[in-house]
Amino acid sequence: MGITMLELIVVVGIISVLVSLSLVGVMYARESARKVQCQNNLRQIGVSMNMIMDRKNRVPGLGAFEVPPKYTGSETMVGNPFVGVAVEMLFSCVAVNNEIRCDSMDRGESFPPSPLRCPSADQRLGYRLNCGSDPLYNLRREPDTTPLFSRYKMAEKSSSAISDGLSNTVMLSERYSHDGSKRFPQAIARASSSDPVNVQNDCADAVRQGLVSGRVGRWWEFQIYECGYSHCKQPNASEYDCVAAMGGMPPTGLMMYVASRSNHSGGVFSTLFDGSVRWVDSNIDVKIWKALGTHNGSEVISD
Repeated sequence: MGITMLELIVVVGIISVLVSLSLVGVMYARESARKVQCQNNLRQIGVSMNMIMDRKNRVPGLGAFEVPPKYTGSETMVGNPFVGVAVEMLFSCVAVNNEIRCDSMDRGESFPPSPLRCPSADQRLGYRLNCGSDPLYNLRREPDTTPLFSRYKMAEKSSSAISDGLSNTVMLSERYSHDGSKRFPQAIARASSSDPVNVQNDCADAVRQGLVSGRVGRWWEFQIYECGYSHCKQPNASEYDCVAAMGGMPPTGLMMYVASRSNHSGGVFSTLFDGSVRWVDSNIDVKIWKALGTHNGSEVISD
């Protein structure tokens, strides 16, 4: 008995549906595995950072790690705390050809070790340090107002400065890298602002004027907008990220509105100073998110 064309179409349709469901299941399983790996990476980074803090008896500054040259005659270079984490994880890091490398290569783009990359993103640095909830990051030099990962060596703090509690203060979160295409939301707007009150409007003007950079940062750099983010707005915020400066000076990050971001759906992973890794929903109350970004705001955050 032959098969009619209608029956064949029905069979092909059923097979197509089953294949589609299978592919969805495979994609879901892969993303679940990537999220687990991302959690493990954040946990490893948190442990390594705590070991560094215990040994130094302070939270390391953004430019706290000197890396020796690979070849005689080359210069020592300075890297951000992720370089210190890489060394703590026993990766051999050296300075060569104006790059800090932990990959035994001499040329080409320097990529961070795999524990510093989120498997759901690209090969670049997948995590960023919490640089506080105050957008005036580089202008606050007083010990009580500077963030934990300070740009100024004189302002580096001990763990005892985290008066809100280690379980109420974020150490780092996901933040995937620029890819050079200037696509939203990876690109950063660069504005010049006369005062902090108008900085958000100035950032919006910069976007309208096309003053948006898609520069791919180097993972070891210690500019705040390359290795840090702020708790000024919710994770995965819909607005462009932005850096700005005071008084018409070049926007080098004196003020920073850079959100934590991930390629996961609905939120980001964050590591707290107690070493725990938490999932943070993108719709978290911004007041709670800002409280988690401060270390001495006298806030206690409940689950």
